[in-house]
Amino acid sequence: TWESAGTSTSFVKNGLTNGVTYNVRVRATNEVGNGPVASAGAIKVWDTPPPTGPPSASAGNARATVNWNTPENGGTALTRVEVDIDPGTSWAGNPTTSHTFTGLSNGTGYRFRVRYQNAVGWGGWSAWSNTVTPQAPPALSANFTVEHATLPGSFWISLTATNFSPNTSYTLTCSDSEPNFWSQPATTNGAGGYTDTALCFTNESPVTMRMGGVSVTISR
Repeated sequence: TWESAGTSTSFVKNGLTNGVTYNVRVRATNEVGNGPVASAGAIKVWDTPPPTGPPSASAGNARATVNWNTPENGGTALTRVEVDIDPGTSWAGNPTTSHTFTGLSNGTGYRFRVRYQNAVGWGGWSAWSNTVTPQAPPALSANFTVEHATLPGSFWISLTATNFSPNTSYTLTCSDSEPNFWSQPATTNGAGGYTDTALCFTNESPVTMRMGGVSVTISR
């Protein structure tokens, strides 16, 4: 399709499709008519990469892993990707679709967004991801305290559980090498913690305490 540039020596054509190659021709016109056609070559239209969709994030112990999809490239190859973390310092590297941030603060909520770069420049940011909160793994600590005054060979055990699911019912068990064991219900508080002082009816040592798949073994 021919379009007039008037008497100018340059012309801007809007509304083209990014990533498409266009062949350009030029001719001069006067009152006599059109002159010969000259080729101006092939031109490929580029743009910055469009935003990708919001990434998804999952958390672990002092870390979070972010995953996202690759966007359209804007007509030329993607060269860099940047992941922004809030709060924190962003990461940038070669194009990829996943990154893990380490050294995060357990108990702090984090969210993430992504953008890509090509030969034209940086594209826009994606929307923010879901917010995730790194947590230390569930842990048990226990120790023998004093022997029961009227039950020789039975000892009180002080137990502390941390980082379990909040407000959740577990079964707490105590076992030794006989094997002898007892169990009792244990419900965590709103922070995922639980404390108790239990009586262990055993003369054996060591003793293993278990709660929700986590165990600790102690000796007298």
